[in-house]
Amino acid sequence: GCSEPLREHLSEVMPHVLQAARDNDPQVRECACFCLGQISEHCQPEVLMYSEQILPIVFSLLDDQSVAVQATSCYVLEMFCERLEPDAVRPLLDSLVKKLAAMLEGTTKRSVQEMAVAALAATAVAAEEEFTPYVGGVATLMTKCMSVTEERLYSLRGRALECMGHMAIAVGREVFRPYFQA
Repeated sequence: GCSEPLREHLSEVMPHVLQAARDNDPQVRECACFCLGQISEHCQPEVLMYSEQILPIVFSLLDDQSVAVQATSCYVLEMFCERLEPDAVRPLLDSLVKKLAAMLEGTTKRSVQEMAVAALAATAVAAEEEFTPYVGGVATLMTKCMSVTEERLYSLRGRALECMGHMAIAVGREVFRPYFQA
């Protein structure tokens, strides 16, 4: 969990990090994003109190002009969503899955593709059976990723296979059975 000194200062730190995430300089935005990812990873559950401030900013950063910022914002979502409960992820689920799927399809940058796949996997884990309506579409995307044959894309294949596994666990055997042969 969050260390005691950081827990005490989180309310002081967050406004600065969120402001830096909107900075004009892409390097500042990337650093702020990385900071949000670290806070999301190490300050659970305290960070969840800031979800209404963090998530809109991170969503906008998914469309950033900088590839590094895009990839880092996926990392934030992965760390943030990994520990959300289904009730907490439900209001965000539709926009989250659509945004990440569009990102995955719309980029040729391997780093962004891998981080988008990881964020989709984390979203499935958080959503559990709530993820059921998205399994078909996401499984189609993962099947495409798993069919790449270039050696430099093997890590993307691995992440896609991992995402399929996370979806299977999230929604259960019966729901996932049709995609088992994919």
